[in-house]
Amino acid sequence: MNDTQQRLFAIILKLHKPNIPVGLDLTLKDDLRLDSLSFTELVVACEDEFGIEIDMDHPETQAARTVGDLYSGIQRLISAN
Repeated sequence: MNDTQQRLFAIILKLHKPNIPVGLDLTLKDDLRLDSLSFTELVVACEDEFGIEIDMDHPETQAARTVGDLYSGIQRLISAN
């Protein structure tokens, strides 16, 4: 597990306290039970933690279904900086 994954998992644990181990394959809606407000809170926390800006209207953001999808988007934005 790399630093970005560890930091993302820590954010998820802090905000949502899932009763299952956090992994890249967890679904945001079904496993973590995120609604649109919870997802927005998660995105804002990620922006703050990683110093990036995540466009909520971007197709990749809207298509994010798993923690892995979110992680991939964060990695892409970090690499672009």
